[in-house]
Parts: sequence; C-alpha cells; structure tokens
Amino acid sequence: MVMEGLVVAAVPVNERVMMPMFIYGTNAWFGEQPMLNRKPTTFEYVSATSVQTLQLPLDSFMAALQQENDFLRHLAKLMAWRSEMAGETLMLMKFGSSAVRVVLGLGLFSEALATQSERPPTAGLDGGLEIPINQHLLAKLCGVSRTLLSEYLQHLALAGWIRIGYGRIDIHSLGTWQRMLRRLRAQPAVLTESTIEQLLAQLDQSAVI
Repeated sequence: MVMEGLVVAAVPVNERVMMPMFIYGTNAWFGEQPMLNRKPTTFEYVSATSVQTLQLPLDSFMAALQQENDFLRHLAKLMAWRSEMAGETLMLMKFGSSAVRVVLGLGLFSEALATQSERPPTAGLDGGLEIPINQHLLAKLCGVSRTLLSEYLQHLALAGWIRIGYGRIDIHSLGTWQRMLRRLRAQPAVLTESTIEQLLAQLDQSAVI
C-alpha cells in the first residue's frame, strides 16, 4: 500500500520511454496480480515522488483471501476494474497521438491523487490539486520530448486547465479532468489521433455536466 507519494506501474518501451498503465496515490495498494499468479510482474514500478509504502507479506495476503469475504469481494471488483482500464489505457498510450498521451497522463495523475485509483466516483471532484511531478519524468512517461510536452502544457495553461509551477503542475477543475478521462477511455479508437486543439474542445465539453 502507498502510504505517501505516487507510484507508477509502467510498461517499458525502451531506455527512454515507458507507458504508464496505472498510477497509485496515497492509500492505494498494488501488486496483487503477481501475488495471485505467483509470477513476476510485467510492470516496472517507478516512484514519481518520494514514496512511503507498507508491504503485506504473501502469507498474510493469502490468509486474508481465505478468511475475509469482504476483502475477497473488494479485490475481485478492483481487479475487474483495473483489467478494463488497462486495455483502454494501453491502446491510448500505444496508438494515441502525442497530445492524447500527454492529456491522458495528466488525467491518470489527477485520478490517482483524487481517488487513490480505486474505482473513481463520478461526482464530488470540483476543486483542483497539485501534481508534484517534474516535466522530465512526465515527458518520459508520455513518450514525448520535453519541447513538445512544454508546448502542450502551455496550451492547457492558456486555456485555464492547468497552472505550471516549478517541479509541479496544478490541475484545475478535477471534475472536468475525470470526465475527460472517462471520455478518452470510452472512445479510445475515435480519439487516438486527436490534436491538442481538439482535446481542448473535448475538455470544454467535459466541463458541462
């Protein structure tokens, strides 16, 4: 379990690029699949910030599965949700335009910080938050150059969806970003080639409840 910070579960593409599949924030836990399969994970876990974690031994994990029905039900629902999200996220990160990957990456970080990546709610996210991540790591995770990332961030900042600070990005209107993330996941084949201008228009539409 993540006690503090952000952990990224990514699929390595090469030495310079990783595809983020999940981002875990405070109180989110991860690593259940390799424990169940008894096989090494296919993800590379990267600390996006300073991180403190709490480790559950394998014996305790297996005992909880056998003895705690509520834990078993929670795990089944969580794994089903994460499996569905993984396919959609992989398609967007693998085939999406550079602009799509940047917007998706920001959406994943906002999701992790707002909801601990545990089946996000559909309401109650009206404020903003700070993503404490530097642009170098964000560019690497989104598979774009620092120059291109900076260009897209400037577009988003001018439109009022983010504010760029030193070593951080402030996300404005969390509810809009969560609706945008659901829109991307619901239509990955349609939106993969979207430009930054088209994505800004989609954000505007997502701002209307």
